[in-house]
Amino acid sequence: MRAVKSLLQQWLTVPGGLTSKQRWTYTALTVGIPLAWITHFGFIFLFLYWDILPLAAANVLSVSVWTFAIYTRNRLYLRLSYFIALAEILGHAMLCLLFLGWAFGIQYHLISILAVTLQVPLRTAWHMVAISLLIMGVFVGGYLYTEAYPPLTEVDALQLQVMAVINMLAGFVMLGVVMFYVTATAERAEADLAVEHRKSEALLNNVMPTVIAARLKQDQATIAENFPDASVLFADLVGFTPLAEQLSPDQLVQLLDGLFSRFDELVDKYGLEKIKTVGDAYMVAAGVPIPRSDHAEAIADLALEMRAASANYSHSRGIPLQLRLGISSGAVVAGVIGRRRFLYDLWGDTVNTAARMEEHGRSGEIQLSEATERLLHGKFVMKERGLVEIKGKRPMRTYWLESRPDVSNVSLSRRES
Repeated sequence: MRAVKSLLQQWLTVPGGLTSKQRWTYTALTVGIPLAWITHFGFIFLFLYWDILPLAAANVLSVSVWTFAIYTRNRLYLRLSYFIALAEILGHAMLCLLFLGWAFGIQYHLISILAVTLQVPLRTAWHMVAISLLIMGVFVGGYLYTEAYPPLTEVDALQLQVMAVINMLAGFVMLGVVMFYVTATAERAEADLAVEHRKSEALLNNVMPTVIAARLKQDQATIAENFPDASVLFADLVGFTPLAEQLSPDQLVQLLDGLFSRFDELVDKYGLEKIKTVGDAYMVAAGVPIPRSDHAEAIADLALEMRAASANYSHSRGIPLQLRLGISSGAVVAGVIGRRRFLYDLWGDTVNTAARMEEHGRSGEIQLSEATERLLHGKFVMKERGLVEIKGKRPMRTYWLESRPDVSNVSLSRRES
């Protein structure tokens, strides 16, 4: 019993790697071949009982053909299996029409094989048209022949009626199975398409702002905007390059993923926009792509939490990590570049200055440009650093961001500039 169950399960299992139409063909053969084999095996004894020896012999041949079809189906020669089934059904239909006439009902099987043909992955549409015309030709030709000539064998009318009902039911059941499978396949394809659409939507929204992603889906034209009031933050892990040389690739990626994922959560918490990561550098913008009047405050709060999160992460992992952050505020240009891999990015002096604030900062410090300090004045605890030589710019007056006034107890002692 266990062996039978195992064979049945093996027979019904659809192998992977098949296209939707190949799966359909495989399933149709899985259902159709055993039914055909059993039916023709039964017909051997029926025609022997009716003393129609040519048809009994034909069914012996049919059983052999369907046995070979089992082999080709198991070897995934699906087109060959289909053509074997097609040839057998057409040949069997013509013999039955010749010996028993239209009343036997074998023609109803032609309807089901026609429905199967429309789902088989044939090489071209013309192959499908040609085979469909062949099936319809046998159907119409058989009807015209039986109207013009009597059957070669006389069988009791009641027996013919019983067989006609059986053939009719078998033909329409097979047609029903085809239609059910087509409908189920279409519904499954629509569901799979919806899932893939949601995945692509989520992926697009992960790589760029939601409002920009929505515009990009509607219009492929250039997306570029000027934002007169925005703030930009750059964060970098100090001394990460020599540390990375001591880590395996898996450890390196896991380390960055753990820390940057925490940063992502903080960005979402404050409703800001992560622009990109480059190596161990992390870039965030506030007031872009949706303007907000408190952009400097929001990004300052984020910077303070990122510094604390980095320290906590470093302590929990037992790895010396220190974050260096820089912020500047002002006008930026934002837009989407690329066609194969879209990137939402920022440009302008504010971006360059924020990058320089980080580059010329100190480990564990948040350095602000004078423009950002003016926006945060009276709202945060800050300390003037003084004039700093900035690469590519004139000396700039910069500031250290300490804390919010109400959390001054968490301020760290700072070295004098």
